[in-house]
Amino acid sequence: MNIIKLKLSYTRDTTLIIQQLWFKAQVKGIKQLGINNPYKEIGVDYISDGAIEIWENKDAIEYTKKALVNLCSTENDMITEFITGYERALSKLNDYWKKEVTEDIDELVKFINFVDEQMLGDLVMTYLGENENTPEPIRTRTKKLRSEDHFFAYNDLFIRKSLQKIYPTHKDHVTFFKIEEINNPPSLEILKRREHSFVWTLDYESIESLEKFQKKHTYIQFTNINYQETTLLKGNIAQPGMVTGIVKILRKQSEMEKIKENNIIVSPMTTPALLAAIKKCSAIVTDEGGMLCHAAIISRELKKPCIIGTKIATKVFKEGDLVEVDANNGIVRKIE
Repeated sequence: MNIIKLKLSYTRDTTLIIQQLWFKAQVKGIKQLGINNPYKEIGVDYISDGAIEIWENKDAIEYTKKALVNLCSTENDMITEFITGYERALSKLNDYWKKEVTEDIDELVKFINFVDEQMLGDLVMTYLGENENTPEPIRTRTKKLRSEDHFFAYNDLFIRKSLQKIYPTHKDHVTFFKIEEINNPPSLEILKRREHSFVWTLDYESIESLEKFQKKHTYIQFTNINYQETTLLKGNIAQPGMVTGIVKILRKQSEMEKIKENNIIVSPMTTPALLAAIKKCSAIVTDEGGMLCHAAIISRELKKPCIIGTKIATKVFKEGDLVEVDANNGIVRKIE
């Protein structure tokens, strides 16, 4: 059997449900556009310390991206119509987002089913918007939609808040629900166990470590970026400026209270749910992201120095480190 390499794409404090829908769109949803991805393993969701690591098969992702770009040339009208349909769906979703929460379980199920139907649209906007090979004017249109994108974050918040209302005894652990458990919640004990080490794929799930999962699936390799201890990192400039401050590692919404005025947020990537903490900080440094990511957009709006795409900031810098963020030159330096 061929070795399949999975790479850590991003780490998020999101509901498992929204991540399940993302992988479903990558494998099953994409077939609606006539794309049959030949790769068996698309990725793994791994819950570790309450946040979800999304490990993806980069070869499979590249296959889908190229196929979508080709469709823009061969099926331009179809893609244009698809984008228009997605824009209409966003208007409908916006009504839910304004409502923010529901205590009606049937309405929540209906909402999740609708998000499931539209997740392919978010995938298409993401892949075409960030791809320089996407033909114009489709790239401009998808790039604009991507820059205004609240799909993932707002849908996640609606699901999270609604589950907390419907199942108050599970309030602090609703992010570990699976889709099929909406009407039949697991015990709090099971959710607490999932919080620390839970593997989910489209055809497998288990409360276990990633290492144990790999031993069972020897054809899968998890590859990560190797790094050496350093006091200086470089990244991409999202918003210029220069500040000095104390590092606070921010991976989950539950950690926002520790952010104080003038702290430096170091995060895998920010989301709209972290806005209250971002408003307090003096600068943002992320592992991930491009110029259309949330950290880049919000830092420009708030005029806060921001360096994105460092890849390893959350590994190199520790809670309490004093650092200088030189976002004029894209450098983060630890002050000894």
